[in-house]
Amino acid sequence: MLRLRGVNQATLASVLIETECVGRNGELVVAQTATGFMYRKHGSTFLITNWHVVTGRNPDDPSHMLINAHESPVCLTFCMPKADDHKWFLPGHIPLYENGRPSWLEIDDDTGGRIDLVAIKIAFSDDDYVVAVQDFSAKEGELGIGESVVVVGFPFGRYEKNPHAIWKSAMVASEPSLMLSGRARYFLDVPGRPGMSGSPVYAIRDVLTLPAEADKIMNDPNIDAIEKLAAVSPSDWGTGKALHLVGVYAGALVEGSERSLGIGFCWHSALIDEIFRKTRYGTNPEPPSFSDP
Repeated sequence: MLRLRGVNQATLASVLIETECVGRNGELVVAQTATGFMYRKHGSTFLITNWHVVTGRNPDDPSHMLINAHESPVCLTFCMPKADDHKWFLPGHIPLYENGRPSWLEIDDDTGGRIDLVAIKIAFSDDDYVVAVQDFSAKEGELGIGESVVVVGFPFGRYEKNPHAIWKSAMVASEPSLMLSGRARYFLDVPGRPGMSGSPVYAIRDVLTLPAEADKIMNDPNIDAIEKLAAVSPSDWGTGKALHLVGVYAGALVEGSERSLGIGFCWHSALIDEIFRKTRYGTNPEPPSFSDP
């Protein structure tokens, strides 16, 4: 008989994003759907996604709009699973500008190129079930070309048949140690789709596992190594799978030959911590004229 394990933590860490623009009649209209995920840093929880998601603009040419709108988005909504029933979701609302200044953080890049990543601090209610990648993702290890990964996001946007994130398999398609156009990103052989922008990318690795009680003994700093070996039997060890966060997908930006090959960009996950290393508030060279909805 098939046994179900419940909803995976990585599925719940990814959230659906909808950005809203001010329409020509002054009303808010949904401009695009995308993906973000929760990340803990400095005791707070942040929503990580792409710069092009919050601005609706091409990072390399901000005058070029990527969405069907005449101005950048002014706010976004995201959907959090309910604490008492993960099959249902609660909307959260974030103004993208406060007193005319972008509310997100971005990387202070002194090379002249823009890193297509942002972080937005989130305040939650007691009704939200909050899962950050640190709750389940192991520390980042090595990543090589040809390695299999999964992209966890919302390619269909708001999809009634399945309101949770979709896991899309992919393969690392370029050498991740070699930067593309001088930036810390690499190719995945998965076609770009706007709804997947901002999705976390995980490598799935084999790990050794222990029952809860044995794991507690092995991680107790007050028990020396010899006592641990005596208390934990070799038969206690098993194998399992662990997710390692290795990137943030931005595949919708590929053009020309890359698009015809069905590949997309992925930014190195190590760049996320760079957002917080030297705090820089967001920038948008082409901000909306009405930025405080």
